[in-house]
Amino acid sequence: MSIGGARVCRILDRVFLTRPLPETVILDNGPEFAGTALDAWAAQHGVHLHFIQPGKPVQNASMAGA
Repeated sequence: MSIGGARVCRILDRVFLTRPLPETVILDNGPEFAGTALDAWAAQHGVHLHFIQPGKPVQNASMAGA
């Protein structure tokens, strides 16, 4: 089951009520992440979205701490 981009944004808003916003969020290319809702959320909050290469899940951790 996949969740929609708008729901992802609502979840991120809740998470970042108690934590600082990151400079970058690393994502796979799932439809819930590649849509316009998350893109708009990131622009509004000054967060860069970094999409890993399709089929390369090991890249999810490649920028940890960057």
